Amino acid sequence: MTFPPTFDPPGTGAVVVHTSGPWRAPGHAAAFVQAVADLAALAVSVDTEGDVRLSVEATRRQQVLEDAAVIDQAIGVLAETHGLAIGPATDLLVTDARRSRTSLADRARAVIDALS
Repeated sequence: MTFPPTFDPPGTGAVVVHTSGPWRAPGHAAAFVQAVADLAALAVSVDTEGDVRLSVEATRRQQVLEDAAVIDQAIGVLAETHGLAIGPATDLLVTDARRSRTSLADRARAVIDALS
């Protein structure tokens, strides 16, 4: 006998009960198996969403780290090419990003790309 989840989250499948003979369990046994199917589907759907959230968060953190590295590199380039200390070079990058209405990371990438 097959018990699909009653709320049908996508891709969760079903609980299948195999018996040696015809299903003759009382109604409460079927209700119990249905509850197990619903709980299993809920656990799978929550875990999948949790994995997606963790994956998105990990990707976001990786992007932040990459952006920070590019920004630091661009500040170093500006400091070196303009003979500035780190503070004024940072101010220059921030001002330029605001003026060009781009993110700090995008402006930093443009500074680095201009060297190539």
